[in-house]
Parts: sequence; structure tokens; C-alpha cells
Amino acid sequence: MLNKIQYEVVKLLAIISGIVSLIIFEDYSLHIGVSAFILFIMVIRALGIRSKKRHKSFLITLYIVVFFFQLYIYYEINTIPVEIVTDKSIFGHSYEFWSRLLHRMMALGILFIPFYIEKSFTANNDKEFYMPSIEDINVVSFEDIKSKLSSLDNKMQSIGEVRGRLNYGNFKEIVQDLPRHGYRKYVNMGSLTDEYFHDAYASLDDEHVYIVISNTGSAASDVISVFTKKQYNHTSLSFDRNLKTIISYNGGENIYPPGLNREMVEYFNKSEDSSVIVYRVKITKAQKERMIEKVKAINAEGSAYNILGLVTKKSLKPNMMFCSQFVYKMLKYCEIEIFDKEETEIKPTDFIELDYYRKLEYCYEINFHI
Repeated sequence: MLNKIQYEVVKLLAIISGIVSLIIFEDYSLHIGVSAFILFIMVIRALGIRSKKRHKSFLITLYIVVFFFQLYIYYEINTIPVEIVTDKSIFGHSYEFWSRLLHRMMALGILFIPFYIEKSFTANNDKEFYMPSIEDINVVSFEDIKSKLSSLDNKMQSIGEVRGRLNYGNFKEIVQDLPRHGYRKYVNMGSLTDEYFHDAYASLDDEHVYIVISNTGSAASDVISVFTKKQYNHTSLSFDRNLKTIISYNGGENIYPPGLNREMVEYFNKSEDSSVIVYRVKITKAQKERMIEKVKAINAEGSAYNILGLVTKKSLKPNMMFCSQFVYKMLKYCEIEIFDKEETEIKPTDFIELDYYRKLEYCYEINFHI
């Protein structure tokens, strides 16, 4: 088994090789070879830890799943044609070009997942989450053993949750949805109808806006929750208490393009633990009307879901946002500040966890399976 220094050197070389093959030479077949090499190293590492066979088997299975997901990306990227258009865009390349680039960046990011898995589940030191060796047993107290067992139990519970969320079906759904997104231009225009704005203006007498935090159970929500470690990973805005006017930035449910869309609460019910929590914040009639006018302007100008912003923490255009970014900007536009944070770093649960002055008032919860 590699010692720690040898392992770190191999890891560094593998990452550099992946960057060189994918970004510089754009040779995905070489990148697959790097991914296979990382799989081999991680399997050897997993076999060397002091743990039960089922724990080792589970880690190895995770590494294999990651590798096969790389193969799936390889298949996807080879089905996207590359073409350079004569009418140059802002960056000089076509939509297909940027789709391929996004897939390559995803493939590069996947190289890091096995190392993240090992760091999370074995903490780079197999003694930390596993029982001590015979040499150490004489200097380990009962409390130490109890603590280690508790840590192992918590870690295995986390592994079970991750296994349920990082599944092939979720990844496949996300990857297949990528071509619908606009990475440098607005793809959603006018999805909110005159009927919607009639309902929104009808709510002006209610001097509140409603912030809806939800656990939708969608594929994207499941994957995001692995990294945020939060149950609730979507937030929406409504002008009325009954959520007739609920809107947010989302994928459009394969009905509308990704961007600013009206939502239906029943669409949030996609898993057994789906639920919705509704809060409200005080707002004047003039502020609320101003907010509705801003939404109307975005609807007319066009929008796109800021999927790149989830990774890069940037928005290429003003109306490119993700859900929590949108809600935060709408409140700030009307000079309602619940907390202060960079807008591209806002998480849905921040509206609850960072509301130190309790500006939000709890209204009700919808649990779809009780």
C-alpha cells in the first residue's frame, strides 16, 4: 500500500494529467485512462484500510460508480457536435461549443470525487474512524472507543444517505437536462402570463411577501444536498399566502425553459420526504408593487437558470440566477435585507439560519406524506 507521501504525489500527478488531457489537449480518451488509474489507486487504498469487508466493498463500489459516470460523460460529449459559427457571439463560439466545454469541466470535476469520498469517509487516516490496532489498545480508554464507534456509526449513516442521492438515475437526469440551459444567453422569455400578473397585483392589499423553502426531492436537489448537507435546497417567492403566485428560478419541469417560472406546489412532491416551509416578511404596498414590476421586467427581458453560478459563484448576465439568488435579489431590490451576503453564495437555508433579527415570520408547513 502507498504511504501518505507517495499517495499525495500520485494524486497530484493524476489531477495534473486530467487537466492536461482534458483542457489542453481535449483528449477525452486519455482522460478516461487517468480516471481508470485513479480508480485503481483508490481501490488499493480501500483494500488497505482496517475495516469490515462490507465497508471496503461499499467504498470500492462508490469508486466504480464514479468511474462509470465518467464513461457516461464520455458518451455524452461525443454525441455533441462542435461547430464554430461565422457570426461570432460574445465569446466567439457556438452553443454546441459551450455545451462540450461544460461537459469537459464536469468530467474534470468528477476526477476529484473519489478523493472527496475518501476524505469524507476515512478522513485521510484510517485510524480516525475505525477501531484501534492491537498496539494501541492498551492506551485507549473506554470513552475513546465509544467516541470512535459513535463517529463510525454517524459516518456510515452519511454514507447510506450519499449512496441514495448520488445514484446513476440522478446523474443521468441532470446531464440530459444540461442542453436545455443557456450558459451565455437568455433562453426563457415571457413564461409568466398576463393572468399571473393579474393575480400578483390582486395581492397588493396583503402587505407581505412569502418565502417558500422546500425539499423537493428532485435529482438536482438530491445531488446539491450531498455537498450543502442541508435537507432544504430550493427557495421560491410568492406574493400571496396561498401560493397562487409562487415563482422561482428552476428547470421549467420540461414544460418551460430553465429560468424564471411559475411553480406549482404539487410539483415539489417528488420523494417520500418532500416538504415545504412557508415564511413571510413585512413589506409596504409600494415595495410590493415595485417588486412585481421588477419581476415583470425580467419576464420581458428574458432569463436563464444560473447553473454555472452554482460552481463558479458568478453570473454572466443580470437575469441569470439560481433560486436563492433570485429571492435574495428581489428582497434587496426593495430594500429588505434579512442578512448580508454575496448573492451568488446564497443557500436556501440562509434565509432561516442567518435571520438573526427574526425578520421572517413562520406561517405554515406542508408535509406531503403525513
